[in-house]
Amino acid sequence: MSLSAASTSNANNSSNEPVTTSGSTLGASENPSVSDEKASVDTENIQIEGSQNGEDASSEQHVDDGDNDDSATDVGTAVPSINGWESPRQEAINGVVQPRVIPPPGKPTRHTNQLEFMLKEVLKPAMRHKHAWPFMKPVDAVRLGLPDYHKVIKRPMDMNTIEKRLRNCYYYSAKDCMQVSRPLFFELETVRTDAYCSVC
Repeated sequence: MSLSAASTSNANNSSNEPVTTSGSTLGASENPSVSDEKASVDTENIQIEGSQNGEDASSEQHVDDGDNDDSATDVGTAVPSINGWESPRQEAINGVVQPRVIPPPGKPTRHTNQLEFMLKEVLKPAMRHKHAWPFMKPVDAVRLGLPDYHKVIKRPMDMNTIEKRLRNCYYYSAKDCMQVSRPLFFELETVRTDAYCSVC
């Protein structure tokens, strides 16, 4: 089903009648053409393809897990995926990868009590811990002599980046924050198992 063709044909419908689009019905509250004249919908750029048996079109979307190095992925834009908006994998500059801390345009963000709790009651005490110093800044692979570090750790994360993201309302929910922060807590185990730790 192509939503753009059906939406354009019904663009002049200003009543609250349901609009039928190839077997599916949009109610008055779901009809994009019923909205206020101030809000406009760009129907020419909407392309939703579904199967004939009524399956959800979102089940056919390509999921980018961020682990492939396709040249088609723009380094400067975030990618909507099954996990939400992921930052693109950054290239190491002088051995350091600095993840973005400002949300890209169009990324849904908000400031919630849970995110405030994450910042003040979880992250801040963790940053004050005496053994937190290795996780405060992005890893400098050149200075530490770890040439393959960024091949092993695909999306490095550090506590200062998480703090900046929380202060800049980068995340939509505490779950998003934890999902992005999870690699920080598993980096040490990954590095240990790959024989990068000389003291282990």
